[in-house]
Amino acid sequence: MVLVKPGLDCEDCPDLDSNCEIKWVKVTTSKQCNILVGAFYREPKSQIETLNELDISLGKIGNSEKYRNCKIFLGGDFNLGDIDWEYGNPTSGAKDKAHCEKLCSILNLHFIEQVNLLPTRMNRTLDLFITSHPTLIEKCSTGPPLGLSDHDCLFVTSKLRAVTNKKQDRTVYNYKKADWQKLKDLTNEFKSDYLAKYQNNSVDTNWVNFKDTLFRNMDKCIPTKKLKNKQDIPWLHKDTKRMLRKKKRLYKRARKTKSSEDYEEFKLFRVKARNKLHSDYHKYLNNLLDPEQDSTSKKFWKYIKARKQDSVSIGTLKSQGVIADSAESKANLLNSQFSSVFTNENLKNIPDKGQSPYIPMNDIIISENGVKKCIERLNEQKASGPDKIPIKVLKTLAFELAPIMTSIFQQSLLTGEIPLDWKQANVVPIFKKGDRSKPENYRPVSLTVVVSTILEHIVVSQIMNHLDSQSILHENQHGFRSKRSCESQLLMTNDDIAKSLNSGTQVDMAILDFSFDKVSHRRLSHKLEYYVFPVILGVGLIPFYLIEHNK
Repeated sequence: MVLVKPGLDCEDCPDLDSNCEIKWVKVTTSKQCNILVGAFYREPKSQIETLNELDISLGKIGNSEKYRNCKIFLGGDFNLGDIDWEYGNPTSGAKDKAHCEKLCSILNLHFIEQVNLLPTRMNRTLDLFITSHPTLIEKCSTGPPLGLSDHDCLFVTSKLRAVTNKKQDRTVYNYKKADWQKLKDLTNEFKSDYLAKYQNNSVDTNWVNFKDTLFRNMDKCIPTKKLKNKQDIPWLHKDTKRMLRKKKRLYKRARKTKSSEDYEEFKLFRVKARNKLHSDYHKYLNNLLDPEQDSTSKKFWKYIKARKQDSVSIGTLKSQGVIADSAESKANLLNSQFSSVFTNENLKNIPDKGQSPYIPMNDIIISENGVKKCIERLNEQKASGPDKIPIKVLKTLAFELAPIMTSIFQQSLLTGEIPLDWKQANVVPIFKKGDRSKPENYRPVSLTVVVSTILEHIVVSQIMNHLDSQSILHENQHGFRSKRSCESQLLMTNDDIAKSLNSGTQVDMAILDFSFDKVSHRRLSHKLEYYVFPVILGVGLIPFYLIEHNK
């Protein structure tokens, strides 16, 4: 049965019934949010036809215009406890393996997900909660059994509508009206003065001087415009808007005059406006799939994101009795979680690797032409980092900025220091899986200063050349190496396994997953010294960059 709180608008849905114990109720909230709430029961020793009937009932929802856009919340006792719901597969040695595989197949077929990972009877998850909108689920918990039941009660807390981050009105540069030649001239004037004096200042002072001057020149040469937070309908063109306004005027005139001729004119024009609107909409969708119209796929994913009904913001977080519901408290809680996973190093037991047998790495010399090429390869569609320097400006002024940035990079390598801005990062928490109220179920993605990534690219390129020339990396190391990838690693693994099977020998595999957060940075810098990297890299620049990064 399905119990509904008095006062809610609900209706029975007998047209969704099938030949199994299932009941559906459609609930409409005050905000016109339609939800299909279902209850299902499967007997422990029932035939697989019971799951087939469940499949039929779910198929009726997708094939019905009435229920197609409803959110699905289905709960019940499925009596299938041999499924690893973290991965969506039957466990090894599952008793009802065919039934478990059938249920997983049904969920995948109808694009719905089971969100309860808690056991409800002994150590088995028998009572499930299935939904079409898993991101709306905030929490699943269990409570004591009711009555004579030996199953724990399952409690699910969910939002009914997706919570989205409302964009604030913001001021941006209007590049279409920019005076690029004037900006280049101002940059050249600054470049001459800067290159004559930069050696007398620190790296951070030179960077701040460069950044502040660039922004002042941008304000002089690039006008700004204000983007307001308004509903954006990209397929609604000016001529279509004029037709909609005319339709509204015809309607008002027909209501005022009550003339049958005016009503007829309004109806004919309404059909014409609707057809035009539908035509523009479908043309827009066709252009989204055309690579010549949208080579970056940015518009396509923007449309998909707008059509989704899932939450994109972070709800209330809970950790060790602390509840975070404000933006600041959530950020602090997530920051504590992300910081806690890093390894606390014991600096007293770092092993001595002895005398290095490798030839020392040459000092890194950065050329202006190389920096210019790196700038030109930047993707201007990407967001700028904490320094807020637009990538479009960097690319447009690549020739003028290359000497300035080269001097900053070379000075950084010589002194072993980096600007303070480069140790900043904008961190975005991305939900992984599980309970959305737990900070440990989010992973951080960092957006760093774009200019610093250019230096990173140059340093990594030089380091890899040294590692390859000295044959320091093992042949079976495939990650982060040129002309190697996960595919090449899998090909070699499959080849080794096939050779072992052909020769009749045993194959043992150990699969490990190390997170970079667990890497001991001090030990990493110690190994850099052993492999004869320049001292400024091994004990200066790289540890300074890794250990003292802020977010």
